Amino acid sequence: KEDFNIPPMTDRHLKGMFQVLVGTSDSRPHKPDPTGAFEAAKLLGVEPKDLFYFGDTETDMLTSINAGFVNVAVAWGFRSVETLGKYNPDVILEHPLDFLVFLDENYE
Repeated sequence: KEDFNIPPMTDRHLKGMFQVLVGTSDSRPHKPDPTGAFEAAKLLGVEPKDLFYFGDTETDMLTSINAGFVNVAVAWGFRSVETLGKYNPDVILEHPLDFLVFLDENYE
């Protein structure tokens, strides 16, 4: 079964907001294996080091690290800032709009 979590979630809440979606599949290893993350990068035509991976769990942090993405921890999710901080993310965001400040201060 391919990407079996994506259609119900995106069709209801996020339709048309993403260029590429790679979800859970029986044909690729699950996170924190980076296979799905690499597939998304390839579909976008972007090197992993140039992509941001937003996560709110230990598994997300490890997936981002394993893929070589810019590791973005979000404090409004399932885990505490202290837990996510143990993975040395590139940034911890307290609020979604904080990402704009991070981009402005770190990327041209």
